[in-house]
Order: sequence, then structure tokens, then C-alpha cells
Amino acid sequence: MSSSGVGGSPSGAGSRQPLAMLAMATLGFAVNFWAWALLSPLGTRYKDLLSLSGSQQALLVAVPVIVGSLGRIPVGALTDRLGGRVMFPLVSVATIVPVLFIGLAGQRSYVALLIGGFFLGVGGTVFAVGVPFVNSWFPPERRGLAIGIFGVGMGGTAISALTTVKLVAAIGSAAPFLITAVALALYAGASWSFMRDAPGRSVPTEPLAVPPTVPLTVEYAMLDAAVDDIPLTTSDADEDDEPPLRPIDPALIYLILLAVVILGLNPLAPDVRYTLLWTVLIGVGLLSILLDRLEVEIPNTIDMLLGLGFGLLIGVPLLLIASPQLQRTSLFMFEGTSPAFAFQSLALAMPAGETLFFRGALQPTRGLLFTAIAASIWSLFVFFPQLHVTQFPLVAVVIGFAFVAVNFAYSYIKLRFGLFASWMCQIAINILLLFVVRFV
Repeated sequence: MSSSGVGGSPSGAGSRQPLAMLAMATLGFAVNFWAWALLSPLGTRYKDLLSLSGSQQALLVAVPVIVGSLGRIPVGALTDRLGGRVMFPLVSVATIVPVLFIGLAGQRSYVALLIGGFFLGVGGTVFAVGVPFVNSWFPPERRGLAIGIFGVGMGGTAISALTTVKLVAAIGSAAPFLITAVALALYAGASWSFMRDAPGRSVPTEPLAVPPTVPLTVEYAMLDAAVDDIPLTTSDADEDDEPPLRPIDPALIYLILLAVVILGLNPLAPDVRYTLLWTVLIGVGLLSILLDRLEVEIPNTIDMLLGLGFGLLIGVPLLLIASPQLQRTSLFMFEGTSPAFAFQSLALAMPAGETLFFRGALQPTRGLLFTAIAASIWSLFVFFPQLHVTQFPLVAVVIGFAFVAVNFAYSYIKLRFGLFASWMCQIAINILLLFVVRFV
């Protein structure tokens, strides 16, 4: 017999228990989104207090959103394994830390706010916890309504918008953060005590640390007709002796791009030049991976966290040792551009383009050594025109060695832990050494 109303539940669950779990999930969604959105209403205040530009204010508001959006990928994977009963209190407790940091110590400098905002993004990942949790408690014919009710929790951003500025004006700058931290702590305790995963919840059996490698079969299927028409060998006997021809040879494209960089693009403004080059790298890297049928491993949480860890391990000591030189380098590299463009380039465009092209398309066929050297030469030719090498030769030498070192590190991490670990490592190093250093 089919169940009626939103309270319909999987076999074995009490008739009211799914509704109770839905209510708890919706409350957790609202509280975490309340915390996630705390910086946005205060953007104007911080702009006046810290003399921020419009771009700096926009970046401050955007950082938690970006982290919360991208962080839903690993948090969703962890939810599949650990379940919502663990992940709801875990995300809530993790969000308390940046909330208290910003409220008690992080409002005195722009860098502190960016760091706090980065970790505040954890609160936005709760969406990836709630959707599978709610789905598991309701039969397919009731999941749409259940998810719709769960979505009401997005009203937590409205709570932040309506109360944050008023609480600051009435009580003090720390008030909204302290109140939100208390709400998160109360919810974390309640969710750990009362929430339960649905009976019969399926748990992945493969370990997160073992990334299965699969070809991108859908994309290959769409391109089969074009690829199959390309003659690979002249005879059946040659098939076993000669490697197949590649529809796109990244090494040839690399030489062409390098010539274009040297001969034609230097007169362009940095933002135009960088945008053109990284867009081409992304396009060529993706096409080469698809047309050459290169295998790409499925991203997994452990390897991505390892990549970030290596990025911090490499970046933090360099930041402490050479921050004046790195600061000058960053300002020269992005001279005439806004901080928002610099952040977007360092966190998104540059890692995506260089990872897909060098580590994704070039390294599988040319090897680690060739790829690392090619990527290092690329970095030198792309960025050295901006570094005023004749005025600061010592800085140029140091930065040149740094380019070589990090490109070898990226290629090794790709070989050892996979493409996405290398990607995360470059993002971490870029942000630390070429963006955060601007404000130290």
C-alpha cells in the first residue's frame, strides 16, 4: 500500500520519524546558512572601516560563497560514506571556528577577514549533507516535496541579512558572530543526540583513498566518428609496432603557443594576455584528453586533501621566508588589474589551464621530466615580461627557481596522487604565495 503525505518513509521507519528528521535537517540548513552569510551584510561596514576598494569588498563577500560551492563536492562524498547523522554536527562544529575567529579577532584586518571567510565557507557545504539525508528518509514519490521543505532552510541567509547589522549597531561588532556560534553549538548537540540515518541506507564499499580510473566514455562516444576516421597505421603489421597517431599533440601546440607568447602577445595588457592564454590551455587540454582517449581518474576526497596539504607544506614556509619578494612579484604580475581579477586568475583560470594542459594532456605521453621543464619555461615566458627583470635581477632569479620547483612538484604530485591532487596543490600555492602575500 502506498504511503500518503510527506511522512511516507522507507520500510521500517516510524510514521513520524521521517518528519522529525526532515525538521532537524531543515533547521541545520538554516543555522549553517545563517553563519555562511554573516559577512555579506557587513561588507559596507568593512569597506569604510578598513578603507577597502569596491573589488576588495566584492572579493570578501565572494570567498565564502566560492568555498561553500566547491566544498560541497568532498562534503557530499563524505556524506555518502558517513551519513547525515555524523556530517550535520561535524559541519556545524567546524563552522563555529571561523565564526568565533571573525567575531573575536578577525575584523581588524582585510587578510584576517579573507582567511576567516575562506573557512566560513564550510557552512555553505551543509546543502550537500541535507539533500542525500532527506532523500534517504522518503520514498521516491515524496522526495520532491521533502526536498522543497528542506529548501526552506535557505532562509538562514535572510536571518543574517535582517539581524546582523542591527545586532552590530545595538550590541557590538562581535554580537552576531557569538550568537550564531551558540546557535551552531546547540544545533550540533541536538543533531548528534536526536538525528538518525535512514534504515537500510546504502554505504559505498570502495575506500575513498583508492581512485578508480575510468575513461570519459560519454564524451568519447560523441567523438568516435571523427576519431575513427583518422588513419593510425599503414598496415596491420605496423599496428603492433608503432604507437597510434594523436589527433592533438600537446607538445606541438605548446611550441606554437610559446612562439605566439614570445613574438606577439607581450604588448597586450596583462589581463587580456592571461585570459587568452589560459583559455587556450583549458580548451586544448580538454580536447586532447577527449580526442586522445586519455584516462582521467575520478576525484576523491583524500587525494584532493593531500594536494591541498602539499600546497600548504610548500607555500607556508616560502610565505614566511620571502614575503617581501613575493609581494613585489604578485603586484608586478598583475599590475594594472584589480584584486578580484588576480584572485580569479590564481584560484580558477591559471590552475585549470595549466593542470589540464600540462599534467592532464602532456604528462601522460611525454613524462614527468619533459612536462615539468616545459611548464617551467612556459611560466618564465608568460610572467617575466611583467617582473621588470632588468630592475630587480635577484628577484627574477629567485622567482625563476621557484617556478621550476613548483612545476616539478605539481608533476610529481600528479604522478603520485592524481590530476586533481596536483590541481588542488597549485590552487593552494597560488593563493598563498601570489594573493595572500599582497596583504601580509
